[in-house]
Amino acid sequence: MVRVPPDHRDNMRFHQFLARDDVYPITIILSLNAERIDAYGKYALVLQLIVTLGYTDAFEKLRRQPFGVTCYCSPLNICNLSPFEGTLRDDRIE
Repeated sequence: MVRVPPDHRDNMRFHQFLARDDVYPITIILSLNAERIDAYGKYALVLQLIVTLGYTDAFEKLRRQPFGVTCYCSPLNICNLSPFEGTLRDDRIE
């Protein structure tokens, strides 16, 4: 489950073994309204990315791990990341 508050939510499914150091990139397509486009042009667009990762542990039990990051975006195609500040809701993965 991938969320970009307040209005974006995607369910994605990957059926693969996640090794400790592997990276699995994902693509998220967002529609920006006029307010967000204006903020982007002023180096002030802030997006929060919240992900709930569902997995099956070594004992075949379904687990969920929510995590998040805050992205500060600019028209130079730069995104500075900071730790998420706020409550991470544990979304159910269907």
